[in-house]
Amino acid sequence: MSPSEGKSGWPGLPYAPGLPELNTTHKGDNSVIGHRRRLAAIAAASAATLFIAGCGGSGGSGNVSSNTEAKRTEAVKGGTIFSLEQSVTEHLDPQRTYVGRDMAYLGRTVYRSLVMFPPGETDPKKGATPIPDLATDTGQSNADATEWSFTLKDGPVWQDGKPITCEDLKYGVSRTFATDVITGGPNYILGFLDIPEDKDGTPAYKGPYTGQGQADFDKAVTCDGNTITYRFKKPWPDFPLAIASLAAFDPYRQDQDQGDKSNFTIFSNGPYMLQGQWNQDTGGTLVRNPKWDPNEDKNREANPDQFTFQIGIEAETVNDRLIADQGDDANAITSRQITPAQYPQITGAVADRAVNFQSIFSNYLLPNFNRVTNLQVRQALAEAAITEGHARAILTANGEPQRLRLLARVLAQRLSVRETEALAREMNAPAMPTSVETMADAADPDVERLEDAFRQALGTRVRLIRGRHGGGRLVIHFFSDEELQGIYEAIVGD
Repeated sequence: MSPSEGKSGWPGLPYAPGLPELNTTHKGDNSVIGHRRRLAAIAAASAATLFIAGCGGSGGSGNVSSNTEAKRTEAVKGGTIFSLEQSVTEHLDPQRTYVGRDMAYLGRTVYRSLVMFPPGETDPKKGATPIPDLATDTGQSNADATEWSFTLKDGPVWQDGKPITCEDLKYGVSRTFATDVITGGPNYILGFLDIPEDKDGTPAYKGPYTGQGQADFDKAVTCDGNTITYRFKKPWPDFPLAIASLAAFDPYRQDQDQGDKSNFTIFSNGPYMLQGQWNQDTGGTLVRNPKWDPNEDKNREANPDQFTFQIGIEAETVNDRLIADQGDDANAITSRQITPAQYPQITGAVADRAVNFQSIFSNYLLPNFNRVTNLQVRQALAEAAITEGHARAILTANGEPQRLRLLARVLAQRLSVRETEALAREMNAPAMPTSVETMADAADPDVERLEDAFRQALGTRVRLIRGRHGGGRLVIHFFSDEELQGIYEAIVGD
């Protein structure tokens, strides 16, 4: 259920100019490095990728569907879609957006391009072929593809009702040249547009904020009424593919530009608009844009009344919520894949809501090697045998020997993140007085098995101490009032 990862024909596909295939390198979703400095795993996901969504009322066979069985289904108008995501948002500015997930969502909801990929197309070839969006066609080029022209349709407007103009398109692409302000986005245009270079090899045009080299830019990009023409220093035969793949060529209205302060603002020309402000750590809500005309924009069905984005949620928690399928989560989606530890839960009715397809992206998280110093832990991360949450819990154990013991238990017993956290707390707790009884119990595999069973049932540290004559005691630890309440409910009931 991921519009941003692995589905041909959706915005956000990776792009590299001049290459005949779409399966090229892409920056990917690396916000966990820049914004969170999270610990973590190098977990490649370039092969089959499994996603799950809320129920939505559909039945099924209990088998996970594959991308070879993709079908269009009828949608119902109204309601709210909840998007549950782990990675925080880097940018909402179209010229700075370079994460597949974000380009996909924004391109279907708030931003329009000259051309786009056909939404919902299940045929891979058709899905990767641009269609007109703001433009009347997919562009006209000269013989050697060093010039491309597009004519704007009559009708598209901004959220305040003012028409989108050729100058808005020209201003949008000009912003990428302000490399000291508009950062993080794709910058292919800098190497293609026919603008002289300075001695250091950078374009003589420095963007709209300084005006330096403006005359050179005005020769390379021109407007004639509703027709915009781009002139390149070398052939760019697949330029329409670049426009459809990336948001860098989208229009941007100059009177709405606040430079870096525009990073988390949205001035919409699509079917939805931002309600209030976007919180870069927790998300925001998109509601219908009353100025958008569905009779003019035939590409977007815009069925939901609103989208609520909840971000900064761990992948395990996202999938736990989708598996439970309760409340608002019954209408939720995610671009996060199922974690290895959760695969056994994808059966029956849950499997009916999961889709397994060949991903064109590779997800990775970069560990902090100053903290993850143990080779075995690194290998477990690289093989995706443990998740980022497991890694953080393991690192809370005191000392390398304890961490290795904890890792071994996690791998052998397939512990959840919460179980790993509880076991780490147990290992870090002060040692109980040594006695003949406790020394004997420590070597008894039956005692360890029972302790593990109690711990998994109660979610906390449990110590079983047998007496010499058949009696003994059971010590249950808790570390907060909330844990005590949970233990009480597990034993006594509500």
